[in-house]
Amino acid sequence: MPESIRELLKNDGFKVEAMGKTKVVMCSNEHLAYCYLVSTDSITAGDGKRKDTLPGKGILSTETTCNVFTLLKKRGFPLAFIERNRADSFFSFYTDMFPLEVVVRRYVGEKSSYRKRHSRIEPNHCFAVSLPVEFFLKTSGRQFRGKELPCDDPFLAMDTIGGCRAYRPDIPISQQKSKPLLKLAIDDLGFSSRDLSMMKETARAIFITLEAAWKNVGARLEDMKIEFGRTQDGKLVVADVIDNDSWRLFYNGRYVCKQPYRDGASLEDVLRDYKLVAEMSSRLQ
Repeated sequence: MPESIRELLKNDGFKVEAMGKTKVVMCSNEHLAYCYLVSTDSITAGDGKRKDTLPGKGILSTETTCNVFTLLKKRGFPLAFIERNRADSFFSFYTDMFPLEVVVRRYVGEKSSYRKRHSRIEPNHCFAVSLPVEFFLKTSGRQFRGKELPCDDPFLAMDTIGGCRAYRPDIPISQQKSKPLLKLAIDDLGFSSRDLSMMKETARAIFITLEAAWKNVGARLEDMKIEFGRTQDGKLVVADVIDNDSWRLFYNGRYVCKQPYRDGASLEDVLRDYKLVAEMSSRLQ
């Protein structure tokens, strides 16, 4: 970011553009190409069924995200991230987000939606060669553009002619083939088939990069979700955050990510693990 823009942004007014479960997006009044993302101390699981405040989580999440994005930036990946500006936030290019979560897996978690859709897959199955990349439609309150759904974040099955179908993520697709929750055109979601291929390739490459980096500090990256958007000048970039809520990370015989929180661990233990991962992320290279 040019120094002149950085100084202007420090003095410019910002407004809340969007509020998520764990983040707030602040936009500049004058410099619409830029924003900053604030991580809050909230932590949620089960589509918001469990929600708590974890003091200090916002700072730890920002620390992890900025360390991860700094590494990816050095490796030349297209990112919205620019630089950290406060303990709990970072500057970013403003992006129009795609309503997608992109998930890459090396291992299949025992309770993962992948195993529920593929019941013959054993827990902890390892994809040794080709990493599956899956897409999930981002929804809120079990709704998408005014349509009621039986669940949030359905699985998206893409076809070869620019369309997709949404299915429950926790039931084998073979049992739902005749009754998708939604039928959509990829163009209606804000991207093209070419963009979809780029997202798939980029997500897989990022996973492999971070997998190797975590391995170097003694941890195992098992799966990861990332999000994409388009900047104001039309570039497709990785946006939002990649923090300790974004993956399953195994270290020293246990998970040190959000998984223990999902499984009912104490807030004290969860915070301890977030501190550990934030510190370890500073050594990624």
